Amino acid sequence: MSVPPELLGHLVTRKLVAFSGYTFLVYDYLLTFSLEVTYMWNTPWTVVKALFLMNRYWNLMGQTFMMLEETGYLVHNSTQFCTAFELFLPFFVICSGESIRLLVAIRACAILGCKRSVAMVWNIIYVLYAISVLGVVLYFFTHAGPLHFEYLDETGMCITPAPANLWTILFITLVLDSFLLALVFYCLHRMTKVSRAVYSSRLVRLLARDAFLFYIATLFNSLFCITCWTVFRQDPRNMLSQLLSTPFIAVTGQHLVLNLRRLQARPDSTRDLSREVARQMAAMSMSDLSTDVGQPDPQSDLGLELGQLGNARPVG
Repeated sequence: MSVPPELLGHLVTRKLVAFSGYTFLVYDYLLTFSLEVTYMWNTPWTVVKALFLMNRYWNLMGQTFMMLEETGYLVHNSTQFCTAFELFLPFFVICSGESIRLLVAIRACAILGCKRSVAMVWNIIYVLYAISVLGVVLYFFTHAGPLHFEYLDETGMCITPAPANLWTILFITLVLDSFLLALVFYCLHRMTKVSRAVYSSRLVRLLARDAFLFYIATLFNSLFCITCWTVFRQDPRNMLSQLLSTPFIAVTGQHLVLNLRRLQARPDSTRDLSREVARQMAAMSMSDLSTDVGQPDPQSDLGLELGQLGNARPVG
């Protein structure tokens, strides 16, 4: 059976996109490897360190595997291989995306001093989201029936239609990503209000930039997936989102986590922190003298925030 020229054009597009996404991921890995060694490998093992390294190398191995599939070196006209590959894809994307989202939220709460109640809200939302994603994916695959791979012998690639209505799950992703962006910016706002003299404004701006870029990458991923799984559902381009936007999410999320790690690893001495606390307390005392209020209330928002800043213990 001859392959239609239009399908050949779609296959070329898919291969070019796969090469672009993989090149971007590997190039960024090489650029940031020194930061990884400095802020990850040279620190004690924690949950955050394990999650980061798992996400980083899971993405590299998964995208390498997908790139080899696109070249046709692994398929060998095997229906069994393509079936396993199609089952691997959703779990690869879920593990890649959810681990970096969880990692960003943990670092934001631990390093930037979010309140315990905010962290609890995040945990509840994340658990509900993860259960929803897994439930929807399992539902679609248990009701999809036998997979049929078109032109397998002629192309040496796994080509199958995307499951119908799978794109609906991405509306939950949009809500979660918006919440995560709000969480990071809320923590940045509290940090700059309480410890403006401890952390440089340049680093805070860098964190805000990376948080916004991470949100743009996740937003692009959701909208791109919706497009691929609806407009291109019946042709090979339904895989473009996994090949292109998944590396973007990994790279932007890893940049944000590394810069949050830099925030923790800043060589600020105890004297720097004490000087900032003294400055804040002096400002309070002057205000109290001018208004005849008396001594500062230790239960005030500023006192609580400074105490939290001084007593915070990073979790990762």
